[in-house]
Amino acid sequence: MVKRTLRWLLFGGILFFLAKTLKDHWQEVRSLQITGATVALLTIALGITLIAHIWSGWVWHLILQTIGQPRDSRWSTVVYLKTNIAKYLPGNVWHFYGRVRALQSTGSSTGAAIVGVLLEPLLMAAAALGLAAISFSITVSNDWRLLFLSVGALVVMLVAIHPRFLNPLLRKLGKAKAQAQGMTVITSTLRLQA
Repeated sequence: MVKRTLRWLLFGGILFFLAKTLKDHWQEVRSLQITGATVALLTIALGITLIAHIWSGWVWHLILQTIGQPRDSRWSTVVYLKTNIAKYLPGNVWHFYGRVRALQSTGSSTGAAIVGVLLEPLLMAAAALGLAAISFSITVSNDWRLLFLSVGALVVMLVAIHPRFLNPLLRKLGKAKAQAQGMTVITSTLRLQA
């Protein structure tokens, strides 16, 4: 009963914030001219966005396999799409929380669920930095500092998420959490494959 009530409260909160945003920006919405061409462009944009989100869900499935938490690709994609709606709630973290809870409900440990969820935006940021480096090298001929900055940030990001560096960090965090809770320290924590 409590879970059902919370679900309805969350749904009501989403509707409230959507209605408030629409009310605050109603004049801007009214000024839009919708023609046959804009409907076609909106449909194409919606299709591309949906394909991109399905792709991201599939990539999340591969990330889960990599960290030893394999799930069905359909399950991963559906959970990704369902929880992605919560991204638009204030705080912009509820989609991550939903994915962690979904992984926990299927038997993943909290640590594995958190790593599985956080690697996805880190890899997306690394991909964005890679694209930025490529676009700077093609378009910007005068200012090489931007290219070096983006390539440097990309290298730092990729080194930081490499298993050689991430596994010791995960072990330290696991030990610190266990000691803080007065639990026995388990040395074999989640290990990413190199």
